Amino acid sequence: MSTGLFIWFALATIKKKTNQSIDKLGTMLYKVVNPMEREADYFDNWTVQVRKGLLELCILNALASATERYGMTWSRRSSTCRAWGCRKGPSTPCSPGLRVQGLVSTRLEESPEGPARKYYALTAKGRRVTALMNEHLDLLTRGARQLREQGGR
Repeated sequence: MSTGLFIWFALATIKKKTNQSIDKLGTMLYKVVNPMEREADYFDNWTVQVRKGLLELCILNALASATERYGMTWSRRSSTCRAWGCRKGPSTPCSPGLRVQGLVSTRLEESPEGPARKYYALTAKGRRVTALMNEHLDLLTRGARQLREQGGR
């Protein structure tokens, strides 16, 4: 039985059992069968995970270089780098997890021009964790570079 005939037979069988349209089932099956789409999905998921981890480290590093930072300053700065995938606008520059973990503290300050401003500062625990994260990233980067250079040897 050819692959096309098998797929059509599988769709017809599933349609009978689920009462779904062939178009919808075909789309679902295409996502399962098409290896290029699976590769793209894997790559997209991987890049999101890498960006999340690195973005948090970049936020911590930015806070480590100042006593405190106004949130919108970071949002504007990070939105200029396309690799981050950040949108322009009043987004929260700091993951709530950083505050919940006690790495970052926040304070609100009334502004004469518009809404209150939120300022972020690194806590002592945040400074220690940032140093550990930077050391670990350096170690990972060196290890990955070494493995890539060695290739299959």
